[in-house]
Formats: sequence, C-alpha cells, structure tokens
Amino acid sequence: MKIKTANLLFLTFSLIVIFNTTTQAQFGRKLVNKLNSAIEGTTTKTTSDQNNDKSSKRVTEPYEFKFSNKPLDYLSNDNTYIEEYIFGDNLFVSSDFGENSIEQEYKKYGLEVRDGRYRNHKWPYYRLSLNGTEIKWYNDVYVTFNMLKGMQFSKRPIKGIDIKSIVEASRELFIQAYEDGNLVPGKFDLKVEVVLTLIPKKDQEKVFCEGTIPVIITKEAIDEAIHGPFLSFPKSKMDDEQLIKEIIPLGQEFIESNYWDYEVVDASIASDTWNVNRNSDTGQILSRWLLTTLKLKDSKGKFYRFDYAIFQTHLGGGKFGDTTQDKKKLGKGDKKYIKRIIF
Repeated sequence: MKIKTANLLFLTFSLIVIFNTTTQAQFGRKLVNKLNSAIEGTTTKTTSDQNNDKSSKRVTEPYEFKFSNKPLDYLSNDNTYIEEYIFGDNLFVSSDFGENSIEQEYKKYGLEVRDGRYRNHKWPYYRLSLNGTEIKWYNDVYVTFNMLKGMQFSKRPIKGIDIKSIVEASRELFIQAYEDGNLVPGKFDLKVEVVLTLIPKKDQEKVFCEGTIPVIITKEAIDEAIHGPFLSFPKSKMDDEQLIKEIIPLGQEFIESNYWDYEVVDASIASDTWNVNRNSDTGQILSRWLLTTLKLKDSKGKFYRFDYAIFQTHLGGGKFGDTTQDKKKLGKGDKKYIKRIIF
C-alpha cells in the first residue's frame, strides 16, 4: 500500500503541535489514518493489524517441508538438508511450525479438537505425488507435529518417534506408482503435503504444509526395492514345507475371526530356530513358538503380509504336539499391521 508521504508528514506535525497528551496523540493517529485513507482510498494498518496479518499468513500460506538423509535429531545446520534425493537412500522431512499445530489451525476455523482427536470432521491426510501417481493417506495416530520429525522413503524402518503413518504412505506411494507404470528410471519430482479437511469457507480443504524434491530413480534401485523386504514377501528362513502347510489354515482362521476379507495364499517362517517357553521356577520346557509371515490376497488381487505366531506344546522327551495358535487372540488382530506388498 502506498502512502503519500508529504500529506502524512504535514498532518502528523500539525496534530502533534495541537494535541500534546497521550489520549490526544492516539486520537491524532486515528485522524491521520482516516485522512490518509480518504486520500489513498485504502486503510492504513496499525501494529495490531500487522500482527493479525502475520496470523492470517499462517492460515493462507502453507509451511514448507525440508528434506534430509538424516533424522531431525541429527540435523545441526542447513548444510544437512538436501536438494536432490537418490531413490533407495533414507529420506526424512522436517519443518518448523513454531508454536502452531494442526489443532491450533483448526481452532482458527472454529473447529474443536479434543485430546488430539478430530471428532467433528475428517482426519488430516498426507498427499504424496510422484511421476503421475498421487495418493492420499489418512493418519491413524494423533496428528501432532512432533510426530512429523522424519519421513523415510526406503526399505529400512525408522526408529524413534512414531511416524509409522508416513512410512506406510511412502510404501503405498511406491507400490501404486509401480503398478501404475510410473516407478521407472528417470528424474522426477516428489511432492509431499499435509492437507486439512472440512475447513469452513475454504473449499473444504487446505494445504497446511508442503514440499517438493527431485528424485533420481535407477533401475537397480527399483529392483532392490520391490524385491527387498520393504515391498515384497520374505523368503522362509526354515525349510519345512509340512509346517508351512499347517500354518496356512491356522492363519486363515485368524484372518476370518477378525472378519478381514483376505485369502491366505502362502506363509513363511521368520526364524531358523524355535523360541522356547520354560517354567520360570523349574526351567522345564512348556512349549515353543515361531514368528511367521502370512501372505494375503484381497478381492482385487493385491497382496499383503501379516506377522503371525504359532505354538507347539511340549509333550516331554523332546516331543511336541500339534501346531496351533493362541485362541485368546482370535478376533483381536489389528489391521494396521497388514502391510501392502507387490509380490
């Protein structure tokens, strides 16, 4: 906004001469603003107006994500951020939201948030885009931004603060891009956004934070990713075909007890030895158990994996009974542990 300096100086000088008390000075400033507005056809902004502008800037302009190969805990200065990402490396995202948060942002629109839960409207979601493939991923945990300390797009898991939903979103993005034919060698932009939903009078959605980084993808990195443990079904570490045949119907029973619409098409054993349960007082062997992985297929022909434990009761003399599962856990599974895979 332009201000006619000569008029403003003249009016200010005149008002200071005439009004010499604090109240008079305040009245003088208001009069100057009104006169100047009449000249310019606009409203001169006070300090309060300028502070409100800073607040509305947070509402209308998204925060910016920055990218790194290291978790936020290890970032010491701007030199640790990267401008380009090699597919297959670690990729973390971070941003400085100051004192602001999604909860505070929603409150600006009169939407109440209690205990970190968004009771009166949909959850915020992550929108990820890569080479023509775009996905939306709704969070399944409390959405507070100390959980957005890092994002990893690779086959290796993240340790530390629970940002599982971001990791799962990256998994789904890569799988979907692969199935769309868009995960191919080349250089493409990866865009990450946090989108708030059902914002009144704002077209129902608003981008709270966003960032874009160029991604270099090689054929070797694609092969390693889709055939590696991050995106594929693991090979069995114990060569026991008979045991695997026993696991599949037990796993199907567990899946159906939770009313999940999947077919168990295969299983693998995650360890090359059994884990033994002993009596804490006598040391006597009571049972043994194995962690296994079920391969699931849904009605659309897409594949998933799910970790699942089996047991055998010790009969004495080094012999064990039939393979079974913990009956108390039937119908108590958690679907968020079902991982989407390619093969």
